[in-house]
Amino acid sequence: YYVAIRNKTIDVEVNVAIDEGLWWLHKTRIDSTCNGLPCSNWSYSYTTYTAGYAACAASAINAFEANGHLENGDPSNPYQETVQRGLRYLFTTLLSETIGTTPAGNNPDSNGNGIGVRVSGNNYYAYAGGSVMDAIITSGTPGATATTGGANIIGRTYSEILQDMIDSYAWGQYDYSSNRGGWRYVWNQAPDNSAAQWG
Repeated sequence: YYVAIRNKTIDVEVNVAIDEGLWWLHKTRIDSTCNGLPCSNWSYSYTTYTAGYAACAASAINAFEANGHLENGDPSNPYQETVQRGLRYLFTTLLSETIGTTPAGNNPDSNGNGIGVRVSGNNYYAYAGGSVMDAIITSGTPGATATTGGANIIGRTYSEILQDMIDSYAWGQYDYSSNRGGWRYVWNQAPDNSAAQWG
């Protein structure tokens, strides 16, 4: 519906742009099921990369959450369902992995469970992980339980999953030569600044 704006200001224009963007995201979500539950993701041009789908969904979810539309919010708000469905999808993009002592001799397994969590797929997961963590954090519900996902994801709290994602990032830092400590596309790959900031 159309709204007449009598006092047009930058703040009003910004809020209109945000509303139009969220409405577009809401209308363009791709609905499916994940672990038997309704879920949604958003299209991504590099269709061979799970990391791309994860980052695209995480960015959309974060946009809703940052503007006050949460999965545990008012059920009469249509965006509440969109966020809920998006988070369900997001947890299906995660993969648990075994972590331990790094080649540099450090053990970043902060909770001692031997598990790390990262975005699944063989490429670019170091790019996507930070976006996924942001979307989970912005939900504001660290005690919520993931209702979708694979082994060591489903049934665990958001905070447990996040801690294991952080542990994976620490475990996956580059451990060789003078530029050790950063990230690239995958764990323990010589870093550059295109990926190093995401963790």
